[in-house]
Amino acid sequence: MFLSTSSVTTALVLCLAITNVEAITKCTKDENTCGCKTEKGTISLKKYADKGFKDSDPGTAYVYYWNPCKDFTIGSSGIPPVTASCVQEISQYEHYDCGSHKTLQTSADKDGNAVFNMDSADTTRHSVVTCRCQEGAGDVFKFIREDPMTPGIYYMSLTGDTCCPQSGGGQGGSGGLSVGSVLLIVFFVVLVVYLVGGMVVQTVVRKAEGRERIPNLSLWTAVPGLIKDGIRFTCSCGKSKGYDSI
Repeated sequence: MFLSTSSVTTALVLCLAITNVEAITKCTKDENTCGCKTEKGTISLKKYADKGFKDSDPGTAYVYYWNPCKDFTIGSSGIPPVTASCVQEISQYEHYDCGSHKTLQTSADKDGNAVFNMDSADTTRHSVVTCRCQEGAGDVFKFIREDPMTPGIYYMSLTGDTCCPQSGGGQGGSGGLSVGSVLLIVFFVVLVVYLVGGMVVQTVVRKAEGRERIPNLSLWTAVPGLIKDGIRFTCSCGKSKGYDSI
C-alpha cells in the first residue's frame, strides 16, 4: 500500500510535465475555422468573425484591431478608408494596414503556441499574433510592442481557452477533458487513495499514533532537504566543495 521513493519521484515528474501536454509542433492554416489544424486538434477563432479584437498601446495610445477571419473596412467620413485584417489607428482620421487576411500564414513557435503572421498589402508592415492556450480562461487580446529595431513590425497576443486545440474542429472553449486534465485527475485520485489507505494501514495494522500514521513519513520529512541539496547541486554545476584543492 506504500509508494517507494522512486514511485513518488516518478509521479511528481509526471505532474510537472503535464503543463506541456498541449504544446503543438505544427499549425496548418484552416480557412473554415479562421484558425489552424494541429496534431492536438483544431484551434478555431471563427466565433470572432463578426467582432474581432481591439487593444491599445499604452505608450502611444494607438489602437490596434484584428479580425482573424477576414478583412474589414475602417475610416471616418471624408477620409480614405483602410481595408485590412489588422489595422493601426493613429486617430479617427488616420489608419494603416498592418496585415491583410489573404497574406495570413500560420505556424507553431518553439514554446508550442500557434502564431498568425500577416503582411500589409504594400508589404511595408507586418503583424504577429501569438495564440497562447490557457484552459478555462476567458480570451484576452493584447498589443505587446512594435519592434524597436524594425519599425513596422507589430507583436500582439491572444491568450485564453480559444487558443487550446479542440478535437472535432470546435468553436473554441472546452469540448471535453484534455489529456492534461485527465492526468491531473488521475494523479490526485492516486494521491488521495495513497494517503487515506496508508493512514488506515498504519493505524489499524501497525497501531501507529499521531504523525506516525502518515505513510512513508521518513520520505516526506526528507523531501525539503533533498530539494535543498538539489538546488545546491544545480547552482554549483555539480562541483563538490568538500575537498581541498591539491
